[in-house]
Amino acid sequence: MNRSNSSGGNTFYKKESFEDVPLNIKENIIKRGDGKLINEWGEKLGKQYRAISTSRIRKFFGGVERMVDFNENELNLLRPQLAYVVGKEKGEKKDALKHFRNEIDGCIEMVKDAKEFEHLKVF
Repeated sequence: MNRSNSSGGNTFYKKESFEDVPLNIKENIIKRGDGKLINEWGEKLGKQYRAISTSRIRKFFGGVERMVDFNENELNLLRPQLAYVVGKEKGEKKDALKHFRNEIDGCIEMVKDAKEFEHLKVF
């Protein structure tokens, strides 16, 4: 997408880049529930996902919160729901949602028991 500027030239919108959560950080958050990392990375991700409406994020985590007990199948069923939301989105929000989905997807894959599930819910 471009937009003409006052001098007649084109100003190109720079595609936003997102910082990936390193695998070792995800492991410490999901496997150990490291509170310091949860706060640090939660804040970083919150800033970089400003384009995503809070209602979209709440809708996903609402599905996680509704799960009273850990159920791996039920948790994994949230993954295609998130992919569907990404597929429906258009424009700049799609890039942010796609990155969000990839990060959450990686976290969901790591969850193997109730304790790890609780760590995901906190994150």
